[in-house]
Amino acid sequence: YNKLTDSIPSWISSFRSMAALRLSNNGFSGGIPSLAGLWQLYALDLSNNELFGSLPQLPTSLRSLSLAHNVLSGQIHLLWRLRRLRTLDLSDNRFAGSIRGVISLPDVNAVNLSSNWFTELEVPRFAGRATALEVLELQANRLQGSLPVNLVTVQNLTVINLSHNQFSGPIPRVFGLRLGSPWKR
Repeated sequence: YNKLTDSIPSWISSFRSMAALRLSNNGFSGGIPSLAGLWQLYALDLSNNELFGSLPQLPTSLRSLSLAHNVLSGQIHLLWRLRRLRTLDLSDNRFAGSIRGVISLPDVNAVNLSSNWFTELEVPRFAGRATALEVLELQANRLQGSLPVNLVTVQNLTVINLSHNQFSGPIPRVFGLRLGSPWKR
């Protein structure tokens, strides 16, 4: 663990050939500078800091993104542009609004959006045909309404945590049909 403080300098984006940026477990505060110019960046880990504000534009080359345990807020709807993303961890922040798009990214296999302020979960009708998603952690949000029936179309899903939310109504019958055969085939 380091004890680096202040804000992440904006000049960091001048390292155009940077492949991985890991500044986790520090005392950085302020917003995340624009990193869109880091077109070779495949891994970004800024977790366990004191960063706040909304998500900046991120490089589409990212495969791993961890911004967990900060004070980031706003919406995440622009993350659908990260078509190469495999792992996403935005847990323990203050993101709000709707969760959509990230669930059906083609290469994503693990999504952790737990402990945020999300209120809606949208699962596209044919999400399962287009994604490698295996782990979906959405616990401790403010998700409400019915459980999305389209979750059953996510064929590779082996772990799902929807606890500590505000879902209501019955568990869709089609979920029970998946119990007889493994969710993952």
